[in-house]
Amino acid sequence: MFIPRIIAPVAALLLTLGILLPVAPVSAGDDNVAGAPSTVCGDSDGNRIVNSIDVVIVLQYSAGLLDQLLFFENDDVNSNHTVDALDAGFILQVSARILHIEALHCS
Repeated sequence: MFIPRIIAPVAALLLTLGILLPVAPVSAGDDNVAGAPSTVCGDSDGNRIVNSIDVVIVLQYSAGLLDQLLFFENDDVNSNHTVDALDAGFILQVSARILHIEALHCS
């Protein structure tokens, strides 16, 4: 799959913004969750929408700023049983509409 050279700088910016404005994963008791866990590939916060917030969560986890992910299966978008910056790059491409969500393969 093609990963544009812009991904690394944008990912670094999102990680920086995530550090300045920490984003906590949505818990099951939050009003933004309709009850059942999200099964949308790339959806890190459980709101059933793939966007830059999901990228920030994955980057925070891969940088060691978060101890766990609520939706690990959603975040492992390349199905290598690891959630890292590569997964964040794919999620970023989906949120930027460069890559179709169907191209992701969650575990």
